[in-house]
Amino acid sequence: MTCEDILHFKNTIDSLLKFIVIPYAAVTLVSCQAQESNSTSALSTTPSSSSNTSMRWNASRLPLRVAVASDFDLTEKDSSNHNLMQQMQSNWNDADSGRTYFNVSSEFTTTNKEYSALEDYLDSEIGIYRSSSWFTFIGDGVLAITSFLAEDRGSYREMLHGDIILNDKVFFFTNDTTDNSSAYDLPSVMIHELGHLLGLKHTTSSTTPSVMQPSLGRHDVQRSLQAYDSLAITELYDASFALTASNGALAITAGDEPRYIQGYMELRADGSCRHYENGLLIDVHYTKVK
Repeated sequence: MTCEDILHFKNTIDSLLKFIVIPYAAVTLVSCQAQESNSTSALSTTPSSSSNTSMRWNASRLPLRVAVASDFDLTEKDSSNHNLMQQMQSNWNDADSGRTYFNVSSEFTTTNKEYSALEDYLDSEIGIYRSSSWFTFIGDGVLAITSFLAEDRGSYREMLHGDIILNDKVFFFTNDTTDNSSAYDLPSVMIHELGHLLGLKHTTSSTTPSVMQPSLGRHDVQRSLQAYDSLAITELYDASFALTASNGALAITAGDEPRYIQGYMELRADGSCRHYENGLLIDVHYTKVK
């Protein structure tokens, strides 16, 4: 699907609601208030089949061009003249010798966007933004989200759009690794969110070294990928997905209307990982908070 198709979807989103499923996957950080569920009727300790469905970009869309809001401090550069955002993207590029996931050939910047609805972020530009007002339907206990639009392809989901949005209303972020305040290390948050932007979910093994762990301390600095991360991203994009139904999914046949999934993945601040679909809590598990 082209960027024009995404814009068409945005303009006609009301008429397409019957095809949209809204899943929410939760990721954690350090202690703070938890987001309350809108409903407890669907609570389950067994993840649904959709929460386990792989999600990735079509190879033709790679490398992704990610525009960073000019509100971020991009002055710190490495020997390759890459700012910290580019450095975190380059780490994902270096994880897979067969692909380049992000375009870091130059700095791509954009004007910050302060929308109250995630649908308004559905445009032709993949971006990283800050929100000083945050979203009333998400809750203050969330540090950042990766919002996405995907199409159900049967055995997997094809990502069509994505954005990373930081919660500047409640939390502080820093580029300084020696900062002992209550701020979170921004590059550590970014490398995690960029993994989600590529389609990765978090690891549920507390003993596995990974930037996709569902918890991070305020003063933790995790700017480098681990062996698990390199293997996970390579396997995700090496996998062959047939256009057939996975367990629990609906088969896709010729002539079917496209089924869109609009959702977001949270980087929470309370040590609990919650999964939502259609606004309902379907799975929850906990991690040890540092």
